[in-house]
Amino acid sequence: MLAALSAGSAVGGLLNGAVAWRSAAGTRLPRQAAGLGLALCGAGLAQGLGALTLAVAVAGLFVSPLITTAYLVADEAAAPDARVRAGDWVNTAVNAGSTASGGVLRGDRRGDAGDGDGDGGGGGAGVRRTRGTEASVPLA
Repeated sequence: MLAALSAGSAVGGLLNGAVAWRSAAGTRLPRQAAGLGLALCGAGLAQGLGALTLAVAVAGLFVSPLITTAYLVADEAAAPDARVRAGDWVNTAVNAGSTASGGVLRGDRRGDAGDGDGDGGGGGAGVRRTRGTEASVPLA
């Protein structure tokens, strides 16, 4: 799934860069976000691995353009001496969303911000259940 998302994102980024946009970044951003949301809804409704892979690749088409447009909006909104900081906030938002969604997708609902082994640390080991047993396995 990550490969499909990444491939879609690469293609979307290349297509986005090839277009000479006439509309302002601020008007494109919500449209791109809506496109990503609809594509993710399609992924949620996908029946089978092939359909899911295709839907995730389509969702990926919106990822790079959305992030690039967010940087443009932040750059336009910030004062000249605060543009780097505005870009840092885009980075922070993307990284926070990625971290939060990683915990949800991993199924970690206990509230510890760790690596899934229940000790709250990020030691690189996770818990895998196999036929009722738990075994700590390296994730790397």
